Formats: sequence, structure tokens, C-alpha cells
Amino acid sequence: MKSVASERIKTVSSRSPATTIVFDAGVRYGMHPRWREFRGEMMYYGFDPDVNEVTRLKRVNALPNISFIPMALAAQSGAKTLRLYKHRGYSSFFELDPQYGRVAHYRPGEGALEQTVEVEATTVDEFAKRERVEVDFMKVDVEGAELDVLRGAIEQLGRSVKGVRISVWFTEGFKGGALFPDVHRFLLEHGFFLVNLDYAGRGYPVHPCVGNPDRLQPDHDRYGVLSACEAVYLKQGNMLDQTCRTSTDARGLAHLKYAYFCFLNDAPDVALNSLLDFARRPSEYSDSVKATKLYQQVRLTTLRYLGRWRTNPTDHNWKLAQDTAQELFGLQLEAGHKYWELAQELECATRDGSPCS
Repeated sequence: MKSVASERIKTVSSRSPATTIVFDAGVRYGMHPRWREFRGEMMYYGFDPDVNEVTRLKRVNALPNISFIPMALAAQSGAKTLRLYKHRGYSSFFELDPQYGRVAHYRPGEGALEQTVEVEATTVDEFAKRERVEVDFMKVDVEGAELDVLRGAIEQLGRSVKGVRISVWFTEGFKGGALFPDVHRFLLEHGFFLVNLDYAGRGYPVHPCVGNPDRLQPDHDRYGVLSACEAVYLKQGNMLDQTCRTSTDARGLAHLKYAYFCFLNDAPDVALNSLLDFARRPSEYSDSVKATKLYQQVRLTTLRYLGRWRTNPTDHNWKLAQDTAQELFGLQLEAGHKYWELAQELECATRDGSPCS
């Protein structure tokens, strides 16, 4: 039997269907932490209208698979006026409300306007067409202008985008900025559903006596006012095949990308369901798909997730986990030392040409 460690990974260009294309609107501070965990083929386009920030990012994040673009993503291309606040993270096309709790009470002074600058904006659809890429995922965090970014991405949202991580506002921190109901309704109308809100139960505090006073213990208290958080949206499962061409390889890659995004964004059940949907069709992954980093990493991530049930082998879910691993990737999931041996084999297979010890 062929060892999984012998399945070497091919080098895949940014034009390959196996490459995951990410557009990040508001890339200040660099790649989003969830995407830093991504180990498949990827090309990450980071947009920010603050030229100084883009220059800094190019200096400290010089990676071959990330491109920083000194432009804004908006509903229409053209010149726009960017407001630069004392805390550059608040910089926006909208006026920051001085009564917004985070700057009025929690961090006073950080919302002071320092200057305005004219910047260049483009749209997701125009940039994707120019670069001849199809966007798989979007991350949007642009201080109140999130809906404008989506309005400039209608073509890509309908054709290729599989998931969106986006900042949503529950209070009007920026005057005229879109609130959660507006963003939510827009994405529902374009075939997406809300899978979770990335919220740990703590908003901005309105009194200093909050949280666990014992700093040596984890803080699990819930407190504060929820003004904004990140939301994760996914393409409706019955529309996923519309994001790819009609070939079996393209459909398989679409499900692998979708599942990997789900694993990295706290939706493992949706990931497994998507992988099972593909596995139960009269098709299978080709050798060329199996040779990609994407396939190898999704297989490894699936094993690690399902392997958690090995700690209780009498649990019904352990048998279900074993059956699922077999159905998805032909893996013989066992407890004890055999689990660790298999995990090492799969991890070794993900290495790009480096020898396995």
C-alpha cells in the first residue's frame, strides 16, 4: 500500500484552481490571524488606502503569497477622502462619532481627527477582473464602510466567493456607516448565511470594575457593551457548486476550500457536511487534487478534529468519527499509538519536498 508520506506536494501558481484567493479590505496590521493558520496554496491580496501603512507592511511582511495594495475597496472606483484619526485603526471614510463609547469612555483622545487625505479606490469586481482572478474568500474591516465593499463585489459574490469574514456594527460608531441589519440582509440576498459571530462575551467596559480580579485565572466573565464584532458568513451549500466550473476537480477543490475556511472559522460541523456532500457523489478526488497542499491540509485537519473522540472509544461518536474519516479520505482512524502514527504520516505528506524523519 502506498504510504501517504510518499504523496509529494506540487508547486501551484496563483493562477491554479487549487490556489485560494483572498481579498482583505482593511489589511492594517497585516494578514488576519485566522488566515495565518492556512497552510494550503494561497494568494492574499491586502488593501488599505493608508499609503504609510502599506509601505510599513511591505517592509515587515515580505512574503511571496501576499500582496499589499495602497488602495481602498469601495462600491465605486475613484477618489475618496480618508479621515486619519489619532489611533490609525479608526481611520475611515466616515466621521467617527465622538459619543461612541470606545473612544468617549474607554480610550478617550484616540478618536481625535488629525488629517484628511485623498486616496484612490477600486472595487472587488474591477480589481479581480484586472488581475484575472476569482475571489474565494473576503475579509472586510473598514470602519463602517463594509457594505460599500460588498456592493462593489456583487459579481464575485455571486460567482466565486465561498465565505466572508466581516466586521459588523450594532451601534453607529461612524456616522452614516452601515449597521449589522444592513450587512446581514445584503449577504442573505446574495446567497450567504450567518454561521457565527466572533464574540467572546466582552464588549467595551463602562465601569472599571469588570472581569476576573484574579489576574492569575482566566477571565470568563461577560460584561460591557457590544458595539461591533466580526461575523462569519458562508455560501449556501446548494449554491457552492455555482462558485466553480463544471469539472469534477473544480467541484472537489471548491468543497476543500470551503471546508478549510469552516475549520479555521469555528464551523467544523459545516466543514464535515460539505466534505461528505462531495464524497457521496459519483466522483472522487483526482491524483492531481490529492497532490495539492490544500487536499493534504484539509485531510490532516479532519483527522485531528475527528481524532478527538478517540479518548472515549465506547462513545457512539467515536464510531461515527471513524466512519466519517473512512468515507471522506479512506483513513483508518484508530486510538492509541496508531492515531499518532497516522497523524505523523499525514503531517509528513504536507511537507513540500523536505525529507520525513
